[in-house]
Amino acid sequence: MSATIAPFICKWSGAHSKPPRFFTQKDLQFHVYNDHDLTNLRAFYRGRKFYQCPWENCKDRWNDDIPQLKEHLRKHTKQMPFKCPICDSSRRFRSFDKLERHLIFIHRERVLDFTDTDDMIEQGKDDSSEDEHEDYLICKALFKHCDREFAERLIAQYGLEEYDL
Repeated sequence: MSATIAPFICKWSGAHSKPPRFFTQKDLQFHVYNDHDLTNLRAFYRGRKFYQCPWENCKDRWNDDIPQLKEHLRKHTKQMPFKCPICDSSRRFRSFDKLERHLIFIHRERVLDFTDTDDMIEQGKDDSSEDEHEDYLICKALFKHCDREFAERLIAQYGLEEYDL
């Protein structure tokens, strides 16, 4: 009988003498975000700050942007925390932006019609930007089907008050 091998491996370059293995994706995620310091990944080249991905054999880098680095690390840890509220959570995404893109291109009609508020459509006619109006409707539709943290992000992103939703 062979020993069970944990399938999830931390490949953070230079951090471990032997890469630790984990039995679950959540354990790997916890390890990456709690045992490694993302702020130490900042480097300078010709006076410009950037972040280099610490994952073994990955050459990706970003201009001083930890959120992009965190999103990228989700690729390596196979983390997809953003669920589509319309696909019954069967579709998951690495970033809010990718979820938003999915909602707009796949569920556009359903998301926009989901609010059932005619006054929102009338209010949108006075707005100078039709895109902002669509974002607002998507935000309003999603707010009813998301957890508190996600809702707070929507409120902050669109400058809304909770009672607006």
